[in-house]
Amino acid sequence: MIREKSSDWSILEKFFLFCSGTDAKILKDCSKGIKGKYIALGWLVLTPAVLALWSGSYFFSTIFKNNISLSIFFGLIWALIILNIDRYLIITFEKGSSVFRDIFSFSVISRLIIAVFIAYVIAHPIVLRLFSNNIDEYIYSQNEVKKEDIRNYYNKKIEIVENQVQSLNREINEKANAVKGVNTLPENHEISNLRKDIAVSAKEISNLRIELNKSHEDLSDEISGKSSRTGKKGYGQVARTVELKIASLNSQIAKAEELHENLEQQLKNTIEKEKANNKLAKDAYEFEKTELAALEARNLAIIKDKQSEILRIRALADNKISGFDEKASNDFLARSNALEELSRENYNVKKWSYLLTIIFILLDVLPILWKVIPRKDAYDLKLETYRISAENFETVERKAIDKMKIVREQTALKLFHYENVKHEMGHLCNHKSDLLKMFNNFYESKVFQDHQFIERIKQEKAESESISDLDNENRIEDSINKIIRGYFNHTSGMTSEMVDFLNNDKENEHPKPVLVSKEKAKATEIKKLKTV
Repeated sequence: MIREKSSDWSILEKFFLFCSGTDAKILKDCSKGIKGKYIALGWLVLTPAVLALWSGSYFFSTIFKNNISLSIFFGLIWALIILNIDRYLIITFEKGSSVFRDIFSFSVISRLIIAVFIAYVIAHPIVLRLFSNNIDEYIYSQNEVKKEDIRNYYNKKIEIVENQVQSLNREINEKANAVKGVNTLPENHEISNLRKDIAVSAKEISNLRIELNKSHEDLSDEISGKSSRTGKKGYGQVARTVELKIASLNSQIAKAEELHENLEQQLKNTIEKEKANNKLAKDAYEFEKTELAALEARNLAIIKDKQSEILRIRALADNKISGFDEKASNDFLARSNALEELSRENYNVKKWSYLLTIIFILLDVLPILWKVIPRKDAYDLKLETYRISAENFETVERKAIDKMKIVREQTALKLFHYENVKHEMGHLCNHKSDLLKMFNNFYESKVFQDHQFIERIKQEKAESESISDLDNENRIEDSINKIIRGYFNHTSGMTSEMVDFLNNDKENEHPKPVLVSKEKAKATEIKKLKTV
């Protein structure tokens, strides 16, 4: 319920009147309907600020991740900025005589453009928040496609390295077969057994290497989440078990290779014994055997490096994928792009995003339209009257102050001249009686220029002497008064009393002395100055 007196406004009503830029003192004499109108206007002005708090907090949450307090703080600052801008747009608008002219005026159009721009800035983060679930699903699906592309790219690199490893193993096997063909010595039972053991050892080493490569693939799949065991991405218990298996296989391969070398050494020694009579065949076999050993050493070292390279490539791929997921899910620009893509693919998303944006724009534009479209009410008329009265008062006050300054300056100047003349004339009160004739002649000569007047006084002062005759003093004082009046008449304009006095003085060759005291003459002149 609206209260009747301005002192009875509630805190909430005062706040709404503040938001609408309404003067409660002027509004207090208006009707309840008008009061409710401006309180509702305050509601409308406050609404965009509340939405700006929500919008700004969400926007800053994408910047200050996992810091809700800081996001709300900057969102509150953004809301206060929007509130002040909207209040300024409302307060500074003045209604004209025609609503039609007001609507199409530059003042209103510029305000509407600013309001639309602000509303769009507020609306976009809110629309992103309202469609966050759809945006998350879209980003997830797009990320899966991009992650699959990343996996394929790095898998191709891994496949190239694995092919190189297979080529190296094949080269070793071919060389070993060639060495077997060189050996043409008759074999005894010991040599046959050694050859069988070597073949078994080579087969065991080959199987262990195949199992080792398979274990590396299982470890990579387990870390990347492609394994059928757990299906979870990351380094878990299964991955650690596979790593232990890889270490065990490496140890077994090393022992098998050591055993294989021992068997070959035994075979070599046996063959040397058997080929004692065939030096040429033995030398050829030894040469091939040496080459095979060197080839195996070189290729195995290369294979070890290639296996390390495969692990490095897989780790790099996993880091790329995990970093891509985190960046794409929290980036404001990525979410905006996702909403745009959804709008292109889904008509409902496009329709509702546009409708929500239009609603927010209307909420920000509505206070300006509310202020412009209605005709002037009682509050507008009172405010206009108050403003005109204030402007007229300021104009009158400014003119009065200027006039007072001029009067004060003129008064001060006249008083300054009066005091100077009185001061100079005061020294002449004791002159000789013939000084009166000189003053009268000077007065009747109508020479009133300041420099002549002051110069004449200085000359007479040098020759002045004291007079003991009171009558002469009175007559001299009377002449002084007349000269003072004439001086002021010359410098500041004649008063009616001065004109009458001068006319009477011209008719009489010997005017009757007028006795005027110094204090009385000074008081009279000050009174006239105050009147002016």
